Amino acid sequence: MTKLAIGMTCAPRQVGDYQYKYAHRAIASLYTAGFTEQLHVFAEPGTLAGGYLPDPAKHDVVVHENKDRLWCFGNWKHGLNWLLANVDADWYLLLQDDTIWKANGQPLLTAAMTAGKFANVGFLSPYTSKSMVGNMKAKGWATAKFYRRAFWGALAVCMPKQSAAALAAFPRFNNHKHRRKLDVVIGNCFRDMHKPVMVHVPSLCDHIGEWSTLGRHRLKNNQWARRGFKFSNK
Repeated sequence: MTKLAIGMTCAPRQVGDYQYKYAHRAIASLYTAGFTEQLHVFAEPGTLAGGYLPDPAKHDVVVHENKDRLWCFGNWKHGLNWLLANVDADWYLLLQDDTIWKANGQPLLTAAMTAGKFANVGFLSPYTSKSMVGNMKAKGWATAKFYRRAFWGALAVCMPKQSAAALAAFPRFNNHKHRRKLDVVIGNCFRDMHKPVMVHVPSLCDHIGEWSTLGRHRLKNNQWARRGFKFSNK
């Protein structure tokens, strides 16, 4: 049986008195889609006290709250390294807290993980933005198109163990000091390693974020709030 480890990065998102509690929907969606694995949440300071997560006791969730703020890239990197060091699995799925799943997303992803033809990919991306699809008529798993020489949308990154370990040790990944550009760096690292990146059409995940912890929603003409290509909950 293929063993999957799942991690999710999470951070407080608040404008004035309003809290964007995306993780409540994201975690519920993960289990509704059919995932049964324990979820490890790598949370920025204030996540638990602010109520940004549902009661961990009601789900198979372990929360690791950071002592210091690591920001988007740093927290994702921390989550990957922690999972590799502490959870023995064949595949590693890293999620962001504003990602929801298609109702049958789990069996579709599991079928890909157990298919021998994907054993050497850089990663499978259950989330697909329109920018990543070169052939709009594609169906099922397709090689990602790098828009402006970059991968866009690291909301759900599913890596075979050898690729996850290779990324964790890759100089470009470890030398990146910016708070963001997670998707660009991950995609470019695997392209440098000559490992293919696969996306699914239609997208198995959707991006529900409207407010970014990094402020990207405030950038003029920025398409931060893009949605999953042809995504449907059904």
